Amino acid sequence: MKLLLSLLFIGLVTAASPNLDTDGDGLLNTEEDRNSNNMMDIGETDPLNADTDDGGEADGSELSAGRNPLDPTDDYTYDLDGDGLSNGEELQIGTNPDNPDSDDDGIKDDADPFPLDRMYKEDKDIDGIPDEYEEENGLSSQNKDDAMEDNDNDGISNRDEFIIGIDPNDPDSDEDGIDDGTEVEEGTDPEENPCLAYGGGSSHFADLEDHWSRNYVIHLHQT
Repeated sequence: MKLLLSLLFIGLVTAASPNLDTDGDGLLNTEEDRNSNNMMDIGETDPLNADTDDGGEADGSELSAGRNPLDPTDDYTYDLDGDGLSNGEELQIGTNPDNPDSDDDGIKDDADPFPLDRMYKEDKDIDGIPDEYEEENGLSSQNKDDAMEDNDNDGISNRDEFIIGIDPNDPDSDEDGIDDGTEVEEGTDPEENPCLAYGGGSSHFADLEDHWSRNYVIHLHQT
């Protein structure tokens, strides 16, 4: 009886307000009851339920993003892999919504301070720098203030040096004569010394391969 009343109500609502969005899910009633038979058929969404699949996200939002409003597991608010992070949160930070341990380091993504790098597992002082990195570079895993300090006085904080991937104890990580801070400010690469970059074999020496002078020529290209 309850089902019959519900279907009757759907019919009345759809017929009386074809250009309305009764459940506020971003879809018109006629878009949800596509064949206008006043019933929720297979493949249709419910015009009286904003979230037909009960996954936590409105039907209209799912459709506009190219996802299935009848499948709860692809909702942004759903936690497909059960790691404590919603699908939407995982897509935002870059982890795998279908793998509870994206970097395969034995720690679930929601408990892993660095879920995309299996080298780093802890950050006791919650300063954004891994404890393993701090120990290796003479920083403290018990003092979060050192994250904003600049050990090598190159104008870049210790935390930013970790993020960029340069040496927090060397103001000129690539030893090119220009300090890291200046390179970052000017948009050059503080990790690459142009004098040490080798772009490949020389087109001027076609017979260079296997020649005794090959290593010497390569050395000249590097300086």
